[in-house]
Amino acid sequence: MSALRTTAIGASGAAGLAAVIALAGPMVSKWEGRRLDPYPDIGGVITVCDGETAVRMRRYTPSECDAMLAASLRKHAGPILECLPPTAPVEIKAAFTSFAYNVGPVAACNSTAARKARAYDFRGACNGLLAWNKARVNGELRFVQGLANRRADERALCLKGLA
Repeated sequence: MSALRTTAIGASGAAGLAAVIALAGPMVSKWEGRRLDPYPDIGGVITVCDGETAVRMRRYTPSECDAMLAASLRKHAGPILECLPPTAPVEIKAAFTSFAYNVGPVAACNSTAARKARAYDFRGACNGLLAWNKARVNGELRFVQGLANRRADERALCLKGLA
């Protein structure tokens, strides 16, 4: 999210963005893992740091990875804050930001889970995250236990917003 966009959403929006990132960041870090050298992910996409794919593939320092993660979290949280109801609890927004970091903001915002959130069916939205447990491996869509584990963790964070 650009500085201009952050300014346009106002101080309360910027504070909300900061809260979302504070909750989403540790989850993204946990599930993406960090590698300083490029490697192919499960789908064969060359990746570096905390799941970065749209960068020059070279060795990075931990501080470079930290900066990329912070920027990527802002980039992914922005569309989530726009596609979910403003009244959605911060935990739901954070869970969806982690989800978007993994599947992309367009897929996250077009998902059935996000549609349920926009209909204020927050429990259904949280449960809907669990459906995203497959990845294309060698050209075939397959169940991936690691994705199922990540979605269960995102769902748990999401449901905390309903407590």
